[in-house]
Amino acid sequence: MKKSKRLSGLPDCEFFAGRLSRKISKTLEGLSRKDLNGKFWNKDPALWSSNPEVQEKIRERLGWQTLFDFMAGQKRGISAFVSKIVRDGFKDLVVIGMGGSSLCPEFLARTFGGPGAPVRVRILDTTDPAAILRLEKTLDLTKTLFLLASKSGSTLEMVSLYRYFDKRLRQTGITERGSRFAAITDEGSSLSVLARKEKFYGLFLNPSDIGGRFSALSNFGMVPGGLAGLDIGKFLDRGSKMADRCRVSKLEENPGFFLGAVLGSLCRAGADKATFFFPPEISGLGGWLEQLLAESSGKEETGIVPIDGEPWGDPESYGNDRLFVFWQIRNGKKSGIEKKIRILKEAKKPVILIRLNDLYDLAGEFFRWEVATAIAGMVQGINPFDEPNVSESKENSRKILLEFEEKGRLPVPPEAFREKDISLLAGPITSGCGSMKEALKNFFRKASSGKYSALLAYLDPSAENIAGMTRLRKVIRDRYGVATTAGFGPRFLHSTGQLHKGGKPSGLFIQVTADDPVDFPVPGTSYTFGTLKNAQALGDAGSLSGRGLPFLQFHFHSSPEDGWKTLTGVVKSIK
Repeated sequence: MKKSKRLSGLPDCEFFAGRLSRKISKTLEGLSRKDLNGKFWNKDPALWSSNPEVQEKIRERLGWQTLFDFMAGQKRGISAFVSKIVRDGFKDLVVIGMGGSSLCPEFLARTFGGPGAPVRVRILDTTDPAAILRLEKTLDLTKTLFLLASKSGSTLEMVSLYRYFDKRLRQTGITERGSRFAAITDEGSSLSVLARKEKFYGLFLNPSDIGGRFSALSNFGMVPGGLAGLDIGKFLDRGSKMADRCRVSKLEENPGFFLGAVLGSLCRAGADKATFFFPPEISGLGGWLEQLLAESSGKEETGIVPIDGEPWGDPESYGNDRLFVFWQIRNGKKSGIEKKIRILKEAKKPVILIRLNDLYDLAGEFFRWEVATAIAGMVQGINPFDEPNVSESKENSRKILLEFEEKGRLPVPPEAFREKDISLLAGPITSGCGSMKEALKNFFRKASSGKYSALLAYLDPSAENIAGMTRLRKVIRDRYGVATTAGFGPRFLHSTGQLHKGGKPSGLFIQVTADDPVDFPVPGTSYTFGTLKNAQALGDAGSLSGRGLPFLQFHFHSSPEDGWKTLTGVVKSIK
């Protein structure tokens, strides 16, 4: 791959700008004349806003820049906690959290966990009753510790799951239930109060000036990481070394600043679909990056759209709105990326290649991308540290649950069309159409250059559903030439949901729900987990359709596997 002169100081990163080389060079030259380094490391909020009120809020979100001193004092406590868990005979740790509280732990457990880990680390960030029950069936509750992770301590999903497992422990005969829970949260949160009141097994307090999606290298990531077998000291040392590299004043030699400048300038130039390809060892990194980029940049009708898990395609299936990012691990498994990069380079697509020495360099990736996201936000002219639209769907869901409590039913739209085992619910796009196929054809007429299609599945995040979504994504991408994303609700509401509502109005949204094969109550409420999940789906639907965005709602009546096949077949049949 041809190297830019500006990358001479970055031995672990190569960049090919393709047809956008001139625009990027202009942006880089302009940034090089600014005192980015001094202002960034002095935590100057003026980099992102001139509004005094906004600046004050930004100051309260910059603790991640200098968290290594804090974490140096946490390592001994984490190590003692791990030893105590092993000594007390726990076999499983279930992390209950959403967004920044679950995505990094999931990735670390998947990457570093295994037979030699202190305990088996599991993640629960869904309200789907089948998924909850499936996980529970693999646990011996007498040897399981539940780790509640929430910055605010009041996240609806976390509170609901805590109530459920608290009740299940009581039913199992465990009277001192606090001894089966631990927590990571901010001081003064409702969760910290609960942990002390119920005498939790452990309590880790995080600095309040670290936002959730920037918390990977804090207690939110390192406590579960340590329990999955991660050498915390070694990992944090790699992260600290990347932080030192990001203090270099020359833009072309600063890993985080350079990457951020590229991401921001490409987004402004229209190449806003950051498409990821990982070697198998770190394939789970995309979930964490999705939230970091989408929630940070997706606002004020702009944003970087992260594309994770989309199958590889021919160059003709990729529009000019793409940036491709590859990772390679030295001496790692062969993933054939050289051929893919060569094909993209010949097509003059912008490509980034990042090389890692080993898995512990992932700590540096966390920090590199956090810095880059902050710099990209500056280039975009937005505040990357807030999430102004995230609460919309939550508030809609709350109102729908209140309506359910009053009327005993959810306000589900009527069926417009049904084909085999799936229904298309009535909405603006179905009006005047004579069939499901016609409605989908009308929907995909909006799939022009620069658009993306998002599959929003309020389903069990099972391997079968992931496979079904992936097949449909490929069909949509290849047929209509648009980038595709996919996510499970309510998980993505704490991640890409901000981009969907606050970013550039270029998304085409397909929501999928299904009949629940099993269901059970959320303790302390009048509704079940299935009702909660469906209320969240309806709340999200109201937020998207209320903006006039292209939106369709499908409901699967039989097995989701059959539903995906039917839906994919209808899309394929469109002429």
